Amino acid sequence: MTRRSSRLVRDAIWLGVLLAALGAAVFWKLPEPVASLVTVSAEPRGIMGTTCSLRVVVRGDQTERGQEVLKAAEAALRRVEGLMSSYRADSEVGRFNTAPAMEWVALSPETTWVLRLARSFVDQTDGAFDVTARPIIELWKRCGREGRLPSEDEIEKARAASNWDAIRFAGYAVHKSAATTSVDLGGIAKGYAIDQAILVMQRAGCRGGLVDVGGDVRCFGLKPDASQWRIGVRDPFGKELWGKLLITDRAACTSGDYLRYVEIAGERYSHIVDPRSGMPAKVAASVTVLAKDATTADAWATGLSVLGPDGLTRLPRGGGLEAMMITGDAGGPKVHMTDGFASFLVREEAR
Repeated sequence: MTRRSSRLVRDAIWLGVLLAALGAAVFWKLPEPVASLVTVSAEPRGIMGTTCSLRVVVRGDQTERGQEVLKAAEAALRRVEGLMSSYRADSEVGRFNTAPAMEWVALSPETTWVLRLARSFVDQTDGAFDVTARPIIELWKRCGREGRLPSEDEIEKARAASNWDAIRFAGYAVHKSAATTSVDLGGIAKGYAIDQAILVMQRAGCRGGLVDVGGDVRCFGLKPDASQWRIGVRDPFGKELWGKLLITDRAACTSGDYLRYVEIAGERYSHIVDPRSGMPAKVAASVTVLAKDATTADAWATGLSVLGPDGLTRLPRGGGLEAMMITGDAGGPKVHMTDGFASFLVREEAR
């Protein structure tokens, strides 16, 4: 081998060593592979008398941690139910409803906050959402069991039995000036419970999550495939889906008379009542509201069910609130929606 050839070989060897070293340096600077994302889910039973579905998105090597988060989210739902259910005598709301006049009832900060927030929705909805309408709700339930319509006198007495003027707050305590005063937080407490379960998931560091209680939903983040969450909107006049919503970091709550109602003499009456007239709401077959939180969406879904299409103009502007309402009947349904609602809606099949 000539001297020049030897030098070329030597240079080639050093070049190979240098490239190998550089390659090693590049290799060691690469980030470690990230574990794939998966969905961990649960369907706890016995929550608020309806169905419940919980999902969290975590790394594939953190499924046990995901199960722990789901249990904590379930506990949050049950905690709120234990505080605010009007059907449980041992709840804070139950104790308030059965308390005699002028007796102070201690409340948790959570129940106090939700009750005060419910009061604010009376003004926002022009009285269409009013949790003090519980005597009216109970009247229609009782008449449904008895198979008769309530009399005008019964409706008037039920309307007069409970109102906000009789309720007084003092810190985290409340009393009523009339023993008949009672509240039903069913149109807002479920949304609040959903928000609390979502908060548990977010604080645990989950990449995404979804809470569905009886068809009222809130989600955050994305699914493992980086797509948005798909939320079904049922056709109120049939068993199929009317469409789907593609959302993230939002809540979607629906109210309607197609699942919960009182039937008297072969006619259905909505479980949602108009506090102003004492009569069941009948202007909307279903209302779906999108909001940044489920508490707000829940309350507005109930209020709009009473107000009808004209109520869409009462939605606060700039707060991310959007709504869709289906009126009419199976033979001639009509859809009303705010300008921004359509951007979330997917109709996969023509009606």
